[in-house]
Amino acid sequence: MPLDALPATRLDEANRMWGQPFADPMPSGCRPAWFVVVITSGQMALAEAALRADHWPCLFPLHVERHGSKRGTIVPLFPGYAFVEFSLADDHWPELYRTTGVLTVLSNNRKPTPLPTGFVDDLLARTSPRRIVDDPLITDLLPGAAVSVLRGPLAGLAGVVQLSAKNRCSVLLEALGAVSRVTLDRSDLAPLPQKQG
Repeated sequence: MPLDALPATRLDEANRMWGQPFADPMPSGCRPAWFVVVITSGQMALAEAALRADHWPCLFPLHVERHGSKRGTIVPLFPGYAFVEFSLADDHWPELYRTTGVLTVLSNNRKPTPLPTGFVDDLLARTSPRRIVDDPLITDLLPGAAVSVLRGPLAGLAGVVQLSAKNRCSVLLEALGAVSRVTLDRSDLAPLPQKQG
């Protein structure tokens, strides 16, 4: 059947009727994205409480800072900064500027600049239930750990953890001469003993 004989789609019909191409029904500026907010010095906890009270999806990632052989101290991963998710199409996002503890939103030419897609998802995938990125207390399945699959169609295969989250892990597995990245439940994995050198 020739291409011009195929029935037109509704979008094609609308484009002909209105004489202009229709854009994506949800342009990128309308989709929620993660943005960086600058926090007033010494007000991280206050800003987090205020953002959560105002129902803003936010992230204040932590990490363990070590000094020599001393026990680590839990501190902000990005001191003075936090991540907030909102849509630029939403008329309410400027209210962030009136949130206690929030100094400003990182912007370019007076327009908030979103973080690259996947940046916060990658952080969240590496965040423990204690909100710590790459938490040293979860030592069994940290990135780089050798694991074996306990259950499912991949049972018996060994791999290396790439990303570790609360309940799931991204693992590189080698099967049939190819390396594949798969996401599995933590409960389906077991750490392999480390080889003594």
